[in-house]
This record gives sequence, C-alpha cells and structure tokens, in this order.
Amino acid sequence: MTGAEGATGPTGPTGADGATGATGVTGADGATGADGATGADGATGPTGPTGSSGVPDITTVSPSGPTTVGPGASANLVAQCTPNRKAIAGGWFSTIDDVNVPSSFKSQTAVPDDSRTVSVHNNSSTTSAGVVPIVHCVPTS
Repeated sequence: MTGAEGATGPTGPTGADGATGATGVTGADGATGADGATGADGATGPTGPTGSSGVPDITTVSPSGPTTVGPGASANLVAQCTPNRKAIAGGWFSTIDDVNVPSSFKSQTAVPDDSRTVSVHNNSSTTSAGVVPIVHCVPTS
C-alpha cells in the first residue's frame, strides 16, 4: 500500500547556464533606409590662376567699295590687313546672287598671311556683280 502524497518541497537552486547554441541562419537584408539630411556647404576653394585675355582684338577690313565683275567674267580680289596684323578668316559680299566663289584663301601682299584673296566668277550672262572681299585680322604679336 502506498501512503498519501507529501507536500511540495522548496524550490531548488538555479541550475548552471547551458552551453551556447549553434549560430542561426543569417536573416534577409532589411529595406533601405531614408536619405539623410543634406550636409552643410563646404568651404570656398582658393582662387584659381588668372586666365588669358581671351580672343585678341579682331578687325574686319575690306576695300572702300565693290569691284565690278562683268557678266561671265572672273576676278581675284584681295582684302589686306593693316600693318602688324595677320589674316585669320575672311569672305566676300556680292550685289547679286549669281556669283560663284571657287576659292577663298589667306594670301600675302607684303608679309605672309597679311591678306585674303577671293576668286570669284559672275555666272550671270546679263548682269554685272559688285563684289567686296573681306578679311578678319588679329595682331601679329
């Protein structure tokens, strides 16, 4: 025969910590966080070196009036820079549209590259053309 169950005894002391468990699987990356606030402006940098003076003094030169090129005729017309200047570009104007310019090039009248020569041909069979060569010049030094 078995007797009656006795009263519960007092709680025993806490047991020692168990061994560390194995590392778990790495979790998925979290969502990207919101952008941070804009930072303050940085300090002003040092002044840069002085640049070149830019495009030099350009002058445009042309003869005082147009040269007449008769119907069906051709001519070589020259625009010359003033002293101590050289040609960098040029062109021409005509009083009629029916003028052909087979060539336009830097040329020499006194010193190299001091002028522009424009070769023109008047394609009209009835009308004379007034043609003005022009040259754009810069200082030689």
